[in-house]
Amino acid sequence: MQKIIHLDTMEGLPEKFIKKLGKHDDTFKSYSSLEEVVGDDNEIIGIIESINEYCTSHWIKGYHYTRADMNTIQSEGLKCRNSEQIHEAFLSKYSSRFDPEELVLMKECWSEFPKWSQMSSRDHRIFFNATTNAQRCGGADELLGIYGGEQIYFPLLQHEGIIQKLRQIGTPQLVMFRTEGKKAEAIGLHNGWGKIACSSYHQMVNPQSSILDADCIVKDAIPAKDILTIEYL
Repeated sequence: MQKIIHLDTMEGLPEKFIKKLGKHDDTFKSYSSLEEVVGDDNEIIGIIESINEYCTSHWIKGYHYTRADMNTIQSEGLKCRNSEQIHEAFLSKYSSRFDPEELVLMKECWSEFPKWSQMSSRDHRIFFNATTNAQRCGGADELLGIYGGEQIYFPLLQHEGIIQKLRQIGTPQLVMFRTEGKKAEAIGLHNGWGKIACSSYHQMVNPQSSILDADCIVKDAIPAKDILTIEYL
């Protein structure tokens, strides 16, 4: 199996990239953000571009935070569906846990879902991170604490009774998987894989530096064979 690149630890990247970055350790130690490190330094920009290009032709490791049924992802992988499919699957399995009035309210809230431009972009996408920073800083708390992912719970956040029931379903999980770098995207980051890797190196050299990560997406299902491990939290 081809090596998997861990962007948060640099594992899987050829040593030549580490050596090239090492020549700039004084710069990494002098600044707290990657943006300051890069500046207009064409050599560092070139390293970022080279790492990114390498990652697009290899497997990278992703971290997906979710609250889901025990062992389902291990056996079925991560499914890539639209909101309607997600809602139907949820109701077929868990509608008995909710009162009739709650079910009506849930469907009403979900019916508004496509009108939220920022949420409709969730369809047919699996969201993930390339580091575990979201777990450390609390960014993954809702994903881990409320069942079903954002397409289930986000439109329902103002309805505490329903949310409390969603908190009682499933198990919080950190799903680690592999995906081809060329099939995934770090949202809003040009040369994203290269920048995230360099930010991880920055953190190793200068522990006081800020961590660069991004919401990442892949538009294909992740089959069970590409699930590396699942940590039940």
